[in-house]
Amino acid sequence: MNKPPTLHDFGDGSGPVPAKQHATGGGWVALTALVSDSAFVGLDARVYGNAHVSGGARVYGDSHVYGDARVYEGAQGCGGAQVSGCANVFGDACLYGDACVYGDARVRGNTHVYGGARVYGDSHVYGDARVYGDARVRGNAHVYEGAQVCGSVEGTEQTKSIPPMPGTKKGEDRLRSIIHGSDEEEK
Repeated sequence: MNKPPTLHDFGDGSGPVPAKQHATGGGWVALTALVSDSAFVGLDARVYGNAHVSGGARVYGDSHVYGDARVYEGAQGCGGAQVSGCANVFGDACLYGDACVYGDARVRGNTHVYGGARVYGDSHVYGDARVYGDARVRGNAHVYEGAQVCGSVEGTEQTKSIPPMPGTKKGEDRLRSIIHGSDEEEK
């Protein structure tokens, strides 16, 4: 005799849906979502909609992965982090605090997105970048090569870290924005 599926309410307005607790971590996974056996979904984490969590990815704390979002390879989502829409978080990327990645955004590599930061639209964050606080990275923006963003980057902006200028104090970094193909120092 087959056991009927358990119903769980993910709080997304869909009401209770068929779901199961993931074998590795015990977090709730909707039967419409796909989570590999090698991934970890912690007890308070949720994966629903058509989301995928795979590889060595870890989703824990009160994190949610939903919609058509993908979290894979060694990526981590913890705290109250959310990944939704068609967003992809992968590599060794780490989201924590109340960070959100959504839309068609991509976060990859050894990148950290945390605090109340938001990455969305068609934006990309990669290459040891840090996006934090109330930062907003949106549109087609690219943040990479060790850049640290705590404000807004949007449109076709590209922000990367560059070496300190001669004569500046050791350890002082500047950010450069490359806007529409022209170099312009961010103030």
